[in-house]
Amino acid sequence: MRWVAESVVAIAVAGLVLPLWILPRRVAGWVGRRYGDIACAVYGLGRRTGAINLRRAFGSALTPAQARRMTRRVCESVTQAVAEGVWCLRPGGAAAFVRAGCVTEEHPELARRALADPRPKLLVTAHLGSWDLAIIWARMAHGRGAVVQRAFDNRVLQAALEWARAPLGDTIPKRGAAGETLNRLRQGQSVAMIVDENAGPRGCFVPFFGRKASAHRTPALLAIHTGCPIVMAVMVRRPGGRYLCRSAWFEPADPAANWTVDTLTAALAGQLEQWVRDDPDQWRWIHWRWKARPDGTEERYDRATLRSCFSEHPS
Repeated sequence: MRWVAESVVAIAVAGLVLPLWILPRRVAGWVGRRYGDIACAVYGLGRRTGAINLRRAFGSALTPAQARRMTRRVCESVTQAVAEGVWCLRPGGAAAFVRAGCVTEEHPELARRALADPRPKLLVTAHLGSWDLAIIWARMAHGRGAVVQRAFDNRVLQAALEWARAPLGDTIPKRGAAGETLNRLRQGQSVAMIVDENAGPRGCFVPFFGRKASAHRTPALLAIHTGCPIVMAVMVRRPGGRYLCRSAWFEPADPAANWTVDTLTAALAGQLEQWVRDDPDQWRWIHWRWKARPDGTEERYDRATLRSCFSEHPS
């Protein structure tokens, strides 16, 4: 019975994904944004979470009405990112994206440095702009590597995703990924991961938009342990169907920086914050980013109201 139920869900998802798969890239992105409009309309908790997070990040500089409008644009951005990722997973899609010449490197010298450095690298990105395109761009530049990803609970969908991603390289299950990632790095293979989600009560609490946020220590821990550099990169959208690849290099062996796991984790979060401030409507504010608190309690976005949120001040 479980296979039947999962197959029915997979067929329904396929009906939504098929247009994104067959349409031209920019049209698929437009369709993805319309999916975001629908999601914003029906996902009340997401709307509330986005507005609360935006208010807590930007304070009185953002009115309630502005927060609501930006939350809608955030939903559109998230679903557009999914659409762009789906488009690139079709046969030849990733290569076509790279050949299209629609990406501008903000720091081309850093890209050249990454290509010249023979060491394996930790490629770190976030849910800002088109995260799948950032990973695809990095993998096409650095050769086949592995990506840490959460597996779908639906086995049919997971099998389909693995089939589509196979030409781009291996995937590492997110649960317990640290050990396998370490093995890959020791084998000389670069690994990509997304690390901007709430890490729970055991995470490293770092400043993020003026509030302590629980961050994953894994990239910093692995980099310091292996000596592999961290290349942090995001792919943000620009007008005319173009993208800007923003990147930063973190060298764990830099004696001047004297990195520790906590300070390097905080530096990654600080870099992300800077990029998010430049393109706030392209980050996934609907995620419960500040759910875990340093004192062990949790924020309950489902119980908060937007009115009470706007009477608060970021702490």
